[in-house]
Amino acid sequence: MNQNIYTPMTSLSVDSHSNVPWWNHSVIGKDSLLEDLTRQFSKPEVSESAVFLYSREMMSLAVFAKTIEAIDSEKFGKEEFLVFVKMKYLLS
Repeated sequence: MNQNIYTPMTSLSVDSHSNVPWWNHSVIGKDSLLEDLTRQFSKPEVSESAVFLYSREMMSLAVFAKTIEAIDSEKFGKEEFLVFVKMKYLLS
């Protein structure tokens, strides 16, 4: 009689190249259970160019925010100033 014994080949990591079930993996070392767990729960590394671009954009946003705060001042919301701006716009 031909018996097919099914043994599941599960692994914690998708990219594991070994054909060893997860319960037969080593706990520490290369391709270990601990390495798979730390890879799954650790943050991915961020490239220096991404950090540079983020910093540059945040600096430009800070300058933009200061400009917006200056425009949002009470003195620019007064009726006299609004009439002045309308006249200046209509004359140009």
